[in-house]
Amino acid sequence: MKQQWQNEFSQQGYIVIEQGIEAALLAQLQVYAQQLLFDAKVMAMQGKDLNNIAVYKQSGQLSISRINDLFRYQAHFASLLTHLNVLNVAEALIGEPVLPVYESLVIKDPINTESFDWHRDMAVRSDERIVTMGIYLDDSLAEQGALKVIPGSQMQAHSVCEFKEAVEQGSVASQNIAVKAGDVVIHHVNTVHGSDKQLTNDLRRTIYFEFRAVSHLKNNPRFSEHWLNQRVRLMEQLKSKATGNDSNAIVLPTDFYQEQLRIEPAEYCFKF
Repeated sequence: MKQQWQNEFSQQGYIVIEQGIEAALLAQLQVYAQQLLFDAKVMAMQGKDLNNIAVYKQSGQLSISRINDLFRYQAHFASLLTHLNVLNVAEALIGEPVLPVYESLVIKDPINTESFDWHRDMAVRSDERIVTMGIYLDDSLAEQGALKVIPGSQMQAHSVCEFKEAVEQGSVASQNIAVKAGDVVIHHVNTVHGSDKQLTNDLRRTIYFEFRAVSHLKNNPRFSEHWLNQRVRLMEQLKSKATGNDSNAIVLPTDFYQEQLRIEPAEYCFKF
């Protein structure tokens, strides 16, 4: 891993890996994502159970804004977990073996005009490196609701409300992170970030993973031994496939998503 990335992550709380996903794989992911969105819309229109799928309706039009438990609906996305610019970079940043805690697909389209206000993915301040990784399937420019961050905020004790007020007053600068399809953005869970409304007719799809050290997961009571073993088994299967020792289709371990996690809550700014 480039030392520059390590330095930037320590100082800024995020890094961008340009063209981290090669064109051929990106094209496959885009096809999988498009089919998944189509299937999700069909299920929504049929009134089926969508506990892990967020549906947005505006002026009679339907939009899918988020799909959690992503591998439940499309196991092919799991192959990303052994990609060199995913697993290797996550382990280099964290400094030891890691596992994914969650996986989701977030969508911004012309129907959904909501923004994501300033927030931290985890309200609790963490001395450990816990990272959120976004794999961009489409371009994400400022007018498309690109990610925006407050550099260095992961190291500071100020609340999200304090940062938000400082940005509005101009005493703290934020930065827009414009990226291209295939780019990978990684930020610390304590980095304050958000995104504005989608103002174009383009689609913006991003696959998100959160990575934590295996040692952290073993010592955190929020994560059971059964849950941990299921994640380890999936990674073992994926690593075997990545080395060419297993040509079979990806199969999730039995009851992979049966246990519902209650991870640490995020921090937003709510004023009443």
